[in-house]
Amino acid sequence: MRDRRGLHTVTADWFIAAIPLERMARLLTPDMLTADSHLEGIKKLKTDWMSGLQFYLREPLSLTNGHVNYVNSPFALTSISQAQFWKRDLSSYGDGTVKESFSTIISDWVTPGIVYGKAARDCTPREIAADAWAQIKAHLNDNGVESKAYFDPPIHRQPPYAGGDDHLPVTEEAADRTLIVPYFSQMSREQVARVAAVLKGALARVRG
Repeated sequence: MRDRRGLHTVTADWFIAAIPLERMARLLTPDMLTADSHLEGIKKLKTDWMSGLQFYLREPLSLTNGHVNYVNSPFALTSISQAQFWKRDLSSYGDGTVKESFSTIISDWVTPGIVYGKAARDCTPREIAADAWAQIKAHLNDNGVESKAYFDPPIHRQPPYAGGDDHLPVTEEAADRTLIVPYFSQMSREQVARVAAVLKGALARVRG
């Protein structure tokens, strides 16, 4: 062991390495592995990074008394609303505008997100925040996007063409499967992302 007194030997029953395991794997020496061969298993462990993202909100957002797991979110998100656990009102800090500290954890850095189509590791900090927020809203605002059948009924069954005996099974099947969702030329990027996220989430639930 090296300290301010210099290099010296320490003898003990147990030694604790309080460092990340992927860094510990680099420090394993042949002498250490000879002393305890089980340490070799550290090199075989798989690790993934988790990192926090803090949203400071102007309104309280107490979703539940604990953590929220956004199942199937591309960034493997979880969150917790911190304000409910503070004895002191958050608005008493700073300029008083913050009412909620919405703490979010990102656990998947390799799966593409829903806004920019990029993995979190390839996004800028601002892009990470925007994509994570869109994913959270896609889970919470489950009924926020209206949809309806695009052709109801199909054209060949509408009044001007009704009365015939046309049977078009492919057209009818396509009509049953085609939905219209909000779209207009002035849609913002955030609005497009929200519609896409809700559709993606709905499809994921249908497919199980």
